[in-house]
Amino acid sequence: MKKIFAMLLASVMLFSLTACSGTNTAGGAESTGTPQSSSTAEGTDTPGESQETALSETTESSLPYESEDMQAANGDTQAANEETQTASGETQTASGETQAANEETQAVNEDTRAANEETPTAEEKSGGTNILIAYFSRAGENYNVGVIEKGNTEVIAEMIAGQTGGALFHIETVTPYPEDYRECTNVAQQELQNNARPELTATVDRFDDYDVVFLGYPNWWGDMPMAVYTFLESYDFAGKTIVPFATHEGSGLASTENSIAAACSGAEVLDGLAVRGSVAQNSREEARGAVVNWLREAGFAD
Repeated sequence: MKKIFAMLLASVMLFSLTACSGTNTAGGAESTGTPQSSSTAEGTDTPGESQETALSETTESSLPYESEDMQAANGDTQAANEETQTASGETQTASGETQAANEETQAVNEDTRAANEETPTAEEKSGGTNILIAYFSRAGENYNVGVIEKGNTEVIAEMIAGQTGGALFHIETVTPYPEDYRECTNVAQQELQNNARPELTATVDRFDDYDVVFLGYPNWWGDMPMAVYTFLESYDFAGKTIVPFATHEGSGLASTENSIAAACSGAEVLDGLAVRGSVAQNSREEARGAVVNWLREAGFAD
Protein backbone atom coordinates (compact mmCIF):
# COMPACT_ATOMS: atom_id res chain seq x y z
CA MET A 1 0.00 0.00 0.00
CA LYS A 2 2.76 2.34 0.93
CA LYS A 3 4.44 1.43 -2.21
CA ILE A 4 1.45 2.32 -4.28
CA PHE A 5 1.05 5.62 -2.45
CA ALA A 6 4.70 6.41 -3.04
CA MET A 7 4.29 5.76 -6.70
CA LEU A 8 1.24 8.01 -6.95
CA LEU A 9 3.06 10.78 -5.09
CA ALA A 10 5.99 10.49 -7.43
CA SER A 11 3.69 10.68 -10.39
CA VAL A 12 2.01 13.82 -9.06
CA MET A 13 5.36 15.45 -8.41
CA LEU A 14 6.58 14.53 -11.88
CA PHE A 15 3.45 15.95 -13.36
CA SER A 16 3.90 19.14 -11.40
CA LEU A 17 7.49 19.47 -12.48
CA THR A 18 6.49 18.89 -16.04
CA ALA A 19 3.80 21.52 -15.84
CA CYS A 20 6.18 24.03 -14.32
CA SER A 21 8.76 23.30 -16.95
CA GLY A 22 6.16 23.93 -19.70
CA THR A 23 5.12 27.18 -18.14
CA ASN A 24 8.69 28.45 -17.92
CA THR A 25 9.29 27.45 -21.50
CA ALA A 26 6.25 29.36 -22.71
CA GLY A 27 7.26 32.40 -20.67
CA GLY A 28 10.78 32.23 -22.06
CA ALA A 29 9.39 32.04 -25.53
CA GLU A 30 7.19 35.06 -24.92
CA SER A 31 10.05 36.90 -23.29
CA THR A 32 12.34 36.02 -26.10
CA GLY A 33 9.72 36.90 -28.82
CA THR A 34 8.85 40.26 -27.41
CA PRO A 35 12.40 41.65 -27.49
CA GLN A 36 12.81 40.28 -30.98
CA SER A 37 9.59 41.95 -32.05
CA SER A 38 10.64 45.19 -30.33
CA SER A 39 14.08 45.01 -31.83
CA THR A 40 12.62 44.46 -35.26
CA ALA A 41 10.22 47.36 -34.82
CA GLU A 42 12.99 49.71 -33.75
CA GLY A 43 15.35 48.60 -36.50
CA THR A 44 12.80 48.87 -39.32
CA ASP A 45 11.40 52.38 -40.19
CA THR A 46 7.72 52.73 -40.71
CA PRO A 47 6.65 54.50 -43.96
CA GLY A 48 5.94 57.76 -42.10
CA GLU A 49 9.21 57.62 -40.20
CA SER A 50 11.05 56.78 -43.41
CA GLN A 51 9.59 59.86 -45.20
CA GLU A 52 10.42 62.11 -42.26
CA THR A 53 13.95 60.77 -42.16
CA ALA A 54 14.33 61.18 -45.93
CA LEU A 55 12.91 64.73 -45.77
CA SER A 56 15.24 65.55 -42.93
CA GLU A 57 18.20 64.14 -44.80
CA THR A 58 17.14 65.88 -48.03
CA THR A 59 16.68 69.17 -46.27
CA GLU A 60 20.01 68.89 -44.52
CA SER A 61 21.77 67.83 -47.70
CA SER A 62 20.12 70.59 -49.79
CA LEU A 63 20.94 73.43 -47.42
CA PRO A 64 24.43 74.03 -48.81
CA TYR A 65 23.06 74.28 -52.37
CA GLU A 66 20.24 76.57 -51.31
CA SER A 67 22.77 78.77 -49.56
CA GLU A 68 24.87 78.91 -52.72
CA ASP A 69 21.80 79.77 -54.85
CA MET A 70 20.83 82.49 -52.40
CA GLN A 71 24.36 83.86 -52.51
CA ALA A 72 24.31 83.85 -56.32
CA ALA A 73 20.93 85.61 -56.32
CA ASN A 74 22.30 88.23 -53.97
CA GLY A 75 25.25 88.67 -56.31
CA ASP A 76 22.93 89.16 -59.29
CA THR A 77 20.89 91.68 -57.32
CA GLN A 78 24.04 93.55 -56.37
CA ALA A 79 25.18 93.56 -60.02
CA ALA A 80 21.75 94.81 -61.12
CA ASN A 81 21.93 97.56 -58.53
CA GLU A 82 25.38 98.54 -59.79
CA GLU A 83 24.09 98.62 -63.39
CA THR A 84 21.15 100.74 -62.27
CA GLN A 85 23.53 103.06 -60.47
CA THR A 86 25.71 103.23 -63.60
CA ALA A 87 22.68 103.97 -65.79
CA SER A 88 21.62 106.67 -63.37
CA GLY A 89 25.09 108.16 -63.59
CA GLU A 90 24.99 108.08 -67.38
CA THR A 91 21.53 109.68 -67.34
CA GLN A 92 22.83 112.37 -65.03
CA THR A 93 25.80 112.92 -67.34
CA ALA A 94 23.51 113.13 -70.38
CA SER A 95 21.31 115.61 -68.53
CA GLY A 96 24.38 117.68 -67.77
CA GLU A 97 25.47 117.61 -71.41
CA THR A 98 21.95 118.58 -72.52
CA GLN A 99 21.95 121.45 -70.08
CA ALA A 100 25.36 122.57 -71.37
CA ALA A 101 24.10 122.36 -74.97
CA ASN A 102 21.03 124.39 -74.05
CA GLU A 103 23.24 127.00 -72.43
CA GLU A 104 25.43 127.14 -75.54
CA THR A 105 22.33 127.47 -77.75
CA GLN A 106 21.06 130.25 -75.53
CA ALA A 107 24.42 131.98 -75.76
CA VAL A 108 24.36 131.68 -79.57
CA ASN A 109 20.83 133.06 -79.67
CA GLU A 110 21.90 135.97 -77.49
CA ASP A 111 24.86 136.63 -79.79
CA THR A 112 22.59 136.48 -82.83
CA ARG A 113 20.11 138.82 -81.23
CA ALA A 114 22.91 141.22 -80.29
CA ALA A 115 24.28 141.05 -83.85
CA ASN A 116 20.84 141.77 -85.26
CA GLU A 117 20.50 144.74 -82.98
CA GLU A 118 23.89 146.03 -84.06
CA THR A 119 23.32 145.39 -87.79
CA PRO A 120 21.92 148.53 -89.37
CA THR A 121 18.77 148.29 -91.42
CA ALA A 122 18.71 149.24 -95.09
CA GLU A 123 17.25 152.62 -94.18
CA GLU A 124 19.94 153.16 -91.55
CA LYS A 125 22.66 152.21 -94.04
CA SER A 126 21.37 154.70 -96.57
CA GLY A 127 20.96 157.42 -93.97
CA GLY A 128 17.19 157.24 -94.20
CA THR A 129 17.26 157.39 -98.02
CA ASN A 130 15.24 154.91 -100.06
CA ILE A 131 17.55 153.32 -102.63
CA LEU A 132 16.66 151.46 -105.82
CA ILE A 133 19.26 149.46 -107.74
CA ALA A 134 17.97 149.00 -111.29
CA TYR A 135 20.20 147.08 -113.69
CA PHE A 136 20.25 145.42 -117.08
CA SER A 137 22.39 142.27 -117.24
CA ARG A 138 22.71 139.34 -119.57
CA ALA A 139 23.90 135.80 -118.86
CA GLY A 140 24.91 133.25 -121.51
CA GLU A 141 28.06 133.68 -123.60
CA ASN A 142 29.94 136.90 -122.84
CA TYR A 143 33.17 138.36 -124.12
CA ASN A 144 36.33 137.27 -122.30
CA VAL A 145 34.47 135.19 -119.66
CA GLY A 146 32.74 132.50 -121.69
CA VAL A 147 29.30 131.17 -120.81
CA ILE A 148 28.09 132.51 -117.45
CA GLU A 149 24.99 131.87 -115.36
CA LYS A 150 24.85 135.36 -113.85
CA GLY A 151 25.55 138.47 -115.87
CA ASN A 152 28.55 140.68 -115.06
CA THR A 153 26.43 143.72 -114.21
CA GLU A 154 24.16 141.66 -111.93
CA VAL A 155 27.21 140.61 -109.89
CA ILE A 156 28.10 144.26 -109.27
CA ALA A 157 24.47 145.19 -108.55
CA GLU A 158 24.27 142.59 -105.80
CA MET A 159 27.48 143.92 -104.23
CA ILE A 160 25.99 147.43 -104.16
CA ALA A 161 22.80 146.09 -102.60
CA GLY A 162 24.84 144.33 -99.93
CA GLN A 163 26.54 147.59 -98.98
CA THR A 164 23.58 149.96 -99.19
CA GLY A 165 20.57 147.79 -98.46
CA GLY A 166 18.91 149.03 -101.64
CA ALA A 167 16.14 147.18 -103.46
CA LEU A 168 17.11 145.30 -106.63
CA PHE A 169 15.18 145.57 -109.89
CA HIS A 170 16.24 143.57 -112.96
CA ILE A 171 15.48 145.35 -116.25
CA GLU A 172 14.41 142.57 -118.65
CA THR A 173 13.02 142.61 -122.17
CA VAL A 174 9.96 140.75 -123.35
CA THR A 175 12.04 139.35 -126.20
CA PRO A 176 15.21 137.85 -124.70
CA TYR A 177 18.57 138.53 -126.31
CA PRO A 178 20.38 135.57 -127.93
CA GLU A 179 22.70 133.60 -125.65
CA ASP A 180 25.37 133.42 -128.35
CA TYR A 181 27.72 136.38 -128.00
CA ARG A 182 28.04 137.22 -131.72
CA GLU A 183 24.32 136.99 -132.32
CA CYS A 184 23.64 139.19 -129.30
CA THR A 185 26.07 141.88 -130.43
CA ASN A 186 24.44 141.90 -133.86
CA VAL A 187 20.98 142.42 -132.32
CA ALA A 188 22.34 145.14 -130.00
CA GLN A 189 23.97 146.95 -132.91
CA GLN A 190 20.78 146.82 -134.93
CA GLU A 191 18.75 148.24 -132.01
CA LEU A 192 21.29 151.05 -131.53
CA GLN A 193 21.13 151.99 -135.20
CA ASN A 194 17.33 151.98 -135.09
CA ASN A 195 17.21 153.83 -131.74
CA ALA A 196 14.86 151.07 -130.64
CA ARG A 197 12.96 150.91 -127.37
CA PRO A 198 12.52 147.23 -126.50
CA GLU A 199 9.45 146.40 -124.41
CA LEU A 200 10.17 145.49 -120.78
CA THR A 201 8.62 142.69 -118.75
CA ALA A 202 7.91 144.62 -115.53
CA THR A 203 7.74 148.02 -113.87
CA VAL A 204 8.98 149.29 -110.51
CA ASP A 205 6.38 149.36 -107.76
CA ARG A 206 6.06 152.70 -105.98
CA PHE A 207 8.91 154.22 -107.94
CA ASP A 208 8.20 157.69 -106.51
CA ASP A 209 9.22 156.42 -103.03
CA TYR A 210 12.86 156.10 -104.09
CA ASP A 211 15.26 159.00 -103.66
CA VAL A 212 18.39 157.42 -105.14
CA VAL A 213 18.54 155.16 -108.20
CA PHE A 214 21.71 153.18 -108.91
CA LEU A 215 21.58 152.42 -112.64
CA GLY A 216 23.64 149.49 -113.97
CA TYR A 217 24.26 148.24 -117.51
CA PRO A 218 26.90 146.69 -119.81
CA ASN A 219 28.64 148.89 -122.33
CA TRP A 220 27.30 147.80 -125.72
CA TRP A 221 28.80 149.53 -128.75
CA GLY A 222 29.94 152.47 -126.60
CA ASP A 223 26.44 153.08 -125.22
CA MET A 224 23.80 151.68 -122.90
CA PRO A 225 21.58 148.86 -124.20
CA MET A 226 18.40 150.30 -125.74
CA ALA A 227 16.37 148.53 -123.02
CA VAL A 228 17.91 150.91 -120.45
CA TYR A 229 16.59 153.88 -122.42
CA THR A 230 13.14 152.28 -122.30
CA PHE A 231 13.47 152.12 -118.52
CA LEU A 232 14.64 155.74 -118.14
CA GLU A 233 11.83 157.08 -120.29
CA SER A 234 9.20 155.18 -118.29
CA TYR A 235 9.54 157.23 -115.07
CA ASP A 236 9.90 160.76 -113.82
CA PHE A 237 13.40 161.19 -112.33
CA ALA A 238 13.02 164.84 -111.39
CA GLY A 239 14.47 165.46 -107.93
CA LYS A 240 16.13 162.05 -107.77
CA THR A 241 19.80 161.14 -107.69
CA ILE A 242 21.08 158.71 -110.32
CA VAL A 243 24.31 156.81 -109.73
CA PRO A 244 25.55 154.95 -112.87
CA PHE A 245 27.70 151.80 -112.92
CA ALA A 246 28.75 149.75 -115.94
CA THR A 247 30.64 146.60 -116.87
CA HIS A 248 32.86 146.59 -119.94
CA GLU A 249 36.00 145.15 -121.51
CA GLY A 250 37.84 148.38 -122.30
CA SER A 251 35.30 151.10 -123.08
CA GLY A 252 34.49 152.04 -119.48
CA LEU A 253 31.42 154.26 -119.07
CA ALA A 254 32.05 155.97 -122.42
CA SER A 255 29.58 158.88 -122.68
CA THR A 256 26.72 157.14 -120.88
CA GLU A 257 26.69 159.57 -117.93
CA ASN A 258 25.84 162.41 -120.32
CA SER A 259 23.21 160.27 -122.03
CA ILE A 260 21.55 159.60 -118.68
CA ALA A 261 21.53 163.28 -117.76
CA ALA A 262 19.96 164.12 -121.12
CA ALA A 263 17.26 161.50 -120.71
CA CYS A 264 16.39 162.39 -117.12
CA SER A 265 15.85 166.12 -116.79
CA GLY A 266 15.74 167.39 -113.25
CA ALA A 267 17.82 164.49 -111.88
CA GLU A 268 21.28 164.71 -110.37
CA VAL A 269 23.74 162.30 -111.99
CA LEU A 270 26.75 161.35 -109.86
CA ASP A 271 30.10 160.01 -111.04
CA GLY A 272 29.71 156.42 -112.09
CA LEU A 273 31.74 153.23 -111.62
CA ALA A 274 33.16 151.09 -114.43
CA VAL A 275 34.25 147.49 -113.70
CA ARG A 276 35.60 145.03 -116.25
CA GLY A 277 33.30 142.08 -116.75
CA SER A 278 36.19 139.63 -116.37
CA VAL A 279 36.99 141.16 -112.96
CA ALA A 280 33.35 140.97 -111.88
CA GLN A 281 33.25 137.29 -112.80
CA ASN A 282 36.71 136.03 -111.91
CA SER A 283 38.09 138.44 -109.29
CA ARG A 284 35.17 139.06 -106.98
CA GLU A 285 37.21 140.49 -104.10
CA GLU A 286 38.88 142.99 -106.38
CA ALA A 287 35.52 144.01 -107.75
CA ARG A 288 34.03 144.28 -104.27
CA GLY A 289 36.90 146.49 -103.15
CA ALA A 290 36.29 148.83 -106.08
CA VAL A 291 32.57 148.97 -105.25
CA VAL A 292 33.16 149.75 -101.56
CA ASN A 293 35.68 152.49 -102.28
CA TRP A 294 33.38 154.08 -104.83
CA LEU A 295 30.39 153.98 -102.44
CA ARG A 296 32.48 155.55 -99.69
CA GLU A 297 33.57 158.40 -101.95
CA ALA A 298 29.94 158.97 -102.93
CA GLY A 299 28.86 158.91 -99.27
CA PHE A 300 26.85 155.68 -99.41
CA ALA A 301 29.18 153.57 -97.25
CA ASP A 302 31.27 154.13 -94.13
